[in-house]
Amino acid sequence: MSQVIKKIKDTAQDIYQGILKKKKPELKTPIRSLNNVTYNEKDGYFELKGDVKTRTLTASSVKTFAQTLKMMDLSKQLVETDDIATKREAYYVSKNWGEARFMSQPDSDTVMDDVEAMFMVNREQLGFIPEEKGGEIAGKLIVIDKNPETGKELRIDCTKFG
Repeated sequence: MSQVIKKIKDTAQDIYQGILKKKKPELKTPIRSLNNVTYNEKDGYFELKGDVKTRTLTASSVKTFAQTLKMMDLSKQLVETDDIATKREAYYVSKNWGEARFMSQPDSDTVMDDVEAMFMVNREQLGFIPEEKGGEIAGKLIVIDKNPETGKELRIDCTKFG
């Protein structure tokens, strides 16, 4: 079982167990602000610190809470079937979620960002990819990243993109 699926199932199980104990369900996500990051000079990127926000299921948060659970489920389905969806496709899939559907793409993107941060993985590991157009990079730029599974350095030479 992949780490992403395990994290999704564990979170869903925690929510379910809380409900059985008559506790209000909660989702915890890291706060994504400059006050909650530190720069890792050795690896060359920002890392989230430990501050989290807790979203508790209330009458006013029921829609966002449901949307987050549905986004987690969509991600689980994508990873289990080794499939992918663009951010836009995820938004349109939500049109079948009844009252939990998103009214705008930015709302969908925000919930996707929350899920990504909650599980401390990148969007691609959740099965979501950027649109093919609009995010192109070419020129004298080398992106240095790290493979999350092996820890090996990845060098992406953008001059090779035409």
